[in-house]
Amino acid sequence: MSRPAPVEQSPAPEKGYVTIRLDWFRVVFAAILAFTVVTRFYGLSLKPFHHDESLYATYSWYLFEGRGYKYDPMMHGPFMFYLDALLFTLFGVGDFVARMGAALFGVGLVWCAWLFRKELGKAGALSTAALFAVSPTFMYFSRFFREDVFVAFWALLSVGLFVNRLRAGSRGWLYGASAAFSLMFCVKENSYMFLAIFVSFWAFMLLFERCFGRAALPGTPCAAGGGRRLLGLLDTVVALGIFFAIFYLFFTSFFRNPPGFIDGLYRKSLGYWMHQDKIQRIKGPFTYFCPIAATYELPLLAVLFAGVVATLRRHRLSLAVMAGSSAVALPLMCLWNRPLPVAWDTLFHMTSTLHVVFALYVFALGMAATCTCLREGRRFAAFVSYWSWTSLLLYSYAGEKVPWLLMHVLMPMVLWAGVLLGDFFASERFRRNTNAYAALLGVGLLLFLQASLRLCFVNEANPVECMVYTQTSTDIQKTLRIINALAEETGKGLQLPIGIQGESTWPYTWYLRDYKDWFHPGTFTAPSKMVVAVDWDKRRDFSAVLEPHYRETRMKLREWWVPSPLGSLKSPGPGWAERVFGRRPFSVFIADSSHRLRALLRYYFSRQVWSVLGSQDIAFYVRRDLLGEAPGPVSAAEAPQAPAVAKEYAVIGTTS
Repeated sequence: MSRPAPVEQSPAPEKGYVTIRLDWFRVVFAAILAFTVVTRFYGLSLKPFHHDESLYATYSWYLFEGRGYKYDPMMHGPFMFYLDALLFTLFGVGDFVARMGAALFGVGLVWCAWLFRKELGKAGALSTAALFAVSPTFMYFSRFFREDVFVAFWALLSVGLFVNRLRAGSRGWLYGASAAFSLMFCVKENSYMFLAIFVSFWAFMLLFERCFGRAALPGTPCAAGGGRRLLGLLDTVVALGIFFAIFYLFFTSFFRNPPGFIDGLYRKSLGYWMHQDKIQRIKGPFTYFCPIAATYELPLLAVLFAGVVATLRRHRLSLAVMAGSSAVALPLMCLWNRPLPVAWDTLFHMTSTLHVVFALYVFALGMAATCTCLREGRRFAAFVSYWSWTSLLLYSYAGEKVPWLLMHVLMPMVLWAGVLLGDFFASERFRRNTNAYAALLGVGLLLFLQASLRLCFVNEANPVECMVYTQTSTDIQKTLRIINALAEETGKGLQLPIGIQGESTWPYTWYLRDYKDWFHPGTFTAPSKMVVAVDWDKRRDFSAVLEPHYRETRMKLREWWVPSPLGSLKSPGPGWAERVFGRRPFSVFIADSSHRLRALLRYYFSRQVWSVLGSQDIAFYVRRDLLGEAPGPVSAAEAPQAPAVAKEYAVIGTTS
């Protein structure tokens, strides 16, 4: 009988020493989370509150104060109001705490990449977490008190938990996914768009596999059961019960407003926002998100482009679709840009032939990528690809075009990029040229970081950033310092009489919440208010009272930049082509094109805008007697004596 070969054993650690094995995946993931925490919370209260932020923060404060809550579709769902009221209870009321919920959920969004580590692989999961962490879009709107970061978190969490349910089979994952799905619906009405994407993909996948006989590869999500019996009757009933129980609690204001359940389910929620979509309240071109994404998310788009090309090249049919659609669509988008009839705008929110070609091109490439992944039995990759291109088309169609909706377009794209990068890091191509590709990825990371840090910590309230949308000006913070100084120096404190009229009601309602004697009147009959703010273009309506008794200063309320079309830019002087060939059409075209390219590069790297900034202004008034002046056109020598004025008043000056 032969003896078994001796087993070589590792030497035991010497006495008094402890052996620690570090898991590099966990260490790097923890480092990404630490970076996320710092970039989401640092300086969170410094930026002035946007109009919408002040609205949501104020109504959260009302709830905290005991004034209750009732669902209003204009302000979306109830979740974030209850969350902020809870945070106010725990940490006190303030600007930092008002934005704390958004920052926490921004960190949670990065953590969700952990749930997909089996589907993405370790390298893909780390790539996904890193992309969420450094993305300018996700960083900026994780520091911004709006619904979108909450929706993004609950959507990603529900997908992650559901995928784990399909892989592990445990009911707990399903019930957690149902709770997360319900909480997503308690935040914002665009949850119905995600539901449509999820259900339509599942139906398309089952139809595709029935027709072509493709099944999931062993070990991939959905392999067990092949989609035939994912949920038992009991599981379905419990999951639906969890969904509707949470939904009912929030929309009925915890049983105080029973009609809120139907209002949130469809009566007010869908009715209101379908009407807003129809009238296109905040109108924009069908391709609205493309230039913003190119400005801030260029490395992500580069990864997606390379990954989609690599995916479609693997099969002849998908390669033919890519080559044929590109050969037709790209020249048409460059050369054929004609206006469409009004009916196209009404039905499809498209105003140009460019929009039609763009939509068809995205559909062709996206559907080809989804079908390719399904043919290969890669259901998760198929889902994130389908989610990506359908989100792009749906939000391009939507009647409101605002930068924060870009989060919902980019979120599935980040997951898809994680899939593609995970495959790439495991490929022979990467192993053969590791140093070159690592350097290329490092350049992409640096581009991301410079855009993110500049946007969130340098230009966070600067309208030269196209992500900064009708942002409240820092001038408002100057006026608040004046108001607080006056309250202290006059001894009035929170009883300081203040008059606010017009558009500046928001954000002043939030900022002046503790002052007892402030309101927004329709008119002024006497100079009883010590400080007054009115719309700049309405100031003459109050001139009889304000001009004799108050010192006027023009201040910016909100600022923005709407770039003029690049095609309108003309070269200021003759270019090299004109000097060589004379002023011919092609030489003028070359000069103008090079001028436009320089304008784009200056904007991308240093945010030098090529058209004027816009603003909405207010007239800010301080009563003259507080500044040591007499009412009316009285000289400084005749003015009554007054206490020394604090240096905060240096901003006060007469303007016309």
